Amino acid sequence: MQGSFKQSFFSIKWKAALLFGSMLLLFNALFPLLVYWNLQQKFEFSRDQIQQQFEQELLGQLKSTSEQIQRMAEISLIPENGSEKTIINLLGKHQLKLELEWNISQAQLFDTTSKKLGGWGKDIPKAILSLIPTVLSNEQSHQLIDCSQGCKQYDLIPILDKTQVGHILLLAYDMSSSLLEFSNKTAADIAVLTYTKSITLSPDRTLANWNMEVSALTSYRENMAYLQTLAQKYSFEAVNQANTIFRSNFVPVEFNIVVPNSNSDIAFIIIDNIVQQQQEIIDITIRSIVISLLGVLVLGGGLFLFISKPLSRLSTVSQALPLLAKQKYKHVKKLLQTQSMPMRADELDQLENSTHELTIQLEQLHDDVKERSESLYFRSTELQQERDFVRSLIDTAQLINCFRSNLGVPAHSSE
Repeated sequence: MQGSFKQSFFSIKWKAALLFGSMLLLFNALFPLLVYWNLQQKFEFSRDQIQQQFEQELLGQLKSTSEQIQRMAEISLIPENGSEKTIINLLGKHQLKLELEWNISQAQLFDTTSKKLGGWGKDIPKAILSLIPTVLSNEQSHQLIDCSQGCKQYDLIPILDKTQVGHILLLAYDMSSSLLEFSNKTAADIAVLTYTKSITLSPDRTLANWNMEVSALTSYRENMAYLQTLAQKYSFEAVNQANTIFRSNFVPVEFNIVVPNSNSDIAFIIIDNIVQQQQEIIDITIRSIVISLLGVLVLGGGLFLFISKPLSRLSTVSQALPLLAKQKYKHVKKLLQTQSMPMRADELDQLENSTHELTIQLEQLHDDVKERSESLYFRSTELQQERDFVRSLIDTAQLINCFRSNLGVPAHSSE
């Protein structure tokens, strides 16, 4: 039955609050997401640029050092039309200066058969010795990094004897100074990894999962732990992706692997701490979330307060209208309590005033109907009394006629 159904009530105020509050919350939630996405994009772009600069700085540092040593050798160690004996004597003469000022640990002279003619320092590794025929055939200097005897860069410089290459001058210098200079310029750390197994390295320098060794590393204590964690969690192929900076949630640094074109068994890893940049992104995102929540509270609360009063007035009117049907006009006037129409009236003002005027008109109409009803009632009473009087007169006349007829008096006779 329709009469047994009880309709629930849900105010427009709360419907509007729920709708607009949800919309505000949604749009304000998108704001921090856009901020975070934008910051991440800028972070990625800036880190790519910085790592490219680091990579160029590293390769440039190695190339610049090699070029400086070659120029020094051409000026001081390779006299024009000098014999091999003269070159060997110059190597011995400048040994102390080469070791102290240029960090050169090996300076040796070889002939075209790869035979050592003189010089000083340890015997060079076989990988370096095998390059001498290539330098002779190309007649161009060659550089190679080898870490079997400590990380060194070897420069093989061809020496012309009349019209052809007659000797090869080999200079090997420790890379530690170049790596430290790079670290000081960029504030980033660097590691040198090699596949070559060295007897001199301790086991804690080995990255077993990568089958590699850490031959050189700046800020060793903390960065070695990062490299060990990285090697345990990821394969070297996953980290060494082309033109990709690798980041992990397990360590607070990013890694950029640089493999020189002249070396297949050497890899540089540029390590840079990004905790501060990531914390700045988090701080800015948190601030944007707080601002968004405040915006939701301010806008939502303001909207709620703004519509609360008009809806309260509308509710009052809705309560007053049923009272009109019950003819409780004074109660309706008390609920509305309208004043004069304001200068800038809105729909609610018009509704309240219209309801008030309707109340007055219905009250007047009710009073008029009541007054007419009372008047009709009094008139009806008078007519009823007159009718009763006339009826009594008629009854009296009939009685008189009956009495006369009984006495034998004609109805139209006079006394």
